[in-house]
Amino acid sequence: MLIDDLKHLEHPTSQERLIIAYVLKHPDEVGGMTSGSLADATLTSPATITRLCKKLGLAGFSEFREQFVLEHSISAEGLLAQLNKPLIRNSYSAADVMNIMPRYYSRVIYETSSHLSVEAVSQALELLGKAQAVDLYGSGINHGMLERFSFQLQTLGKASSLFDTANIHMIECLSLESGHVSVIASHTGKNHAMVEAAQILSRRHLPVIGISSDPSSALAKASDVHLSIFTTPTIDKLSLVTYPVSLGYVTNLLYTALLPTRMAQMFDEGSATFYGREQEKGR
Repeated sequence: MLIDDLKHLEHPTSQERLIIAYVLKHPDEVGGMTSGSLADATLTSPATITRLCKKLGLAGFSEFREQFVLEHSISAEGLLAQLNKPLIRNSYSAADVMNIMPRYYSRVIYETSSHLSVEAVSQALELLGKAQAVDLYGSGINHGMLERFSFQLQTLGKASSLFDTANIHMIECLSLESGHVSVIASHTGKNHAMVEAAQILSRRHLPVIGISSDPSSALAKASDVHLSIFTTPTIDKLSLVTYPVSLGYVTNLLYTALLPTRMAQMFDEGSATFYGREQEKGR
């Protein structure tokens, strides 16, 4: 990503640092600039700007401007700024939407990956790998997303149950030795029912993996491990698109990372062959 390359450019000159600082601080202006106007704004020269572009692997400022504007439009900051107005307009055709959505998905996944801590993911995988059973807690859209994750866990040989409130009677019967691990998802980390479930589990010394967009939320504080994900704040900012993509990425990441430890115990012939045989029976 060009913006990331700019932020982590090795050994920039003092003039290059001025250019980089300016475009990162004023990203909305770059699309209307020429190399000359950018040189004037940064007290550098068009030649310096061209050399910086070539150092970044680009032919010149025109290519830099085009790629920078595209990346900013689908960056976290650009997305939030762009979503102050409708992303999808009445004039858009199906082809327009099909062009927008892949870039939107890609950026959401990229931002989610950037928000995740490698250490936290590793700790979550260690807990899930040792778990005898995984209890999932979520309400609303989280409940639907975790239902898919429950199915994925079952294909790994993990007993998995899904709840929308604290299952008090079950929790009271569990101990640390029972091997139960809980995964609790909440968009904001403030959902009362989910926070209560996490707190009850914590008091029973049962491991909790929390997933939310706020690392300082009540859910995060009540969890042994918290996975912080990216989302946009409200429905008019496409939160009902952003959040499921982000949460789905996290659960798919956990499933994929756990999969190699279970593959030897799975079908020798593969599921495609199995389902093909089932279709033939149906005939």
